[in-house]
Amino acid sequence: MTPEEMKAALKSLGWSQKDLAARVYVHENTVSLWSKGQRSVPGPVRAYLDLAVAVKALGV
Repeated sequence: MTPEEMKAALKSLGWSQKDLAARVYVHENTVSLWSKGQRSVPGPVRAYLDLAVAVKALGV
């Protein structure tokens, strides 16, 4: 997941980086590093975001 894809997912969900950090139990600075492309978004977090976007699209 690229930083742009992560930012798009957060925007779609109406979540801030702080919201994502709380949901995946990491520090806000970690999410910031992901958003800058300085660290890779871990697979489970990528899957979580993809699933959350898909569920929102279903209107659930």
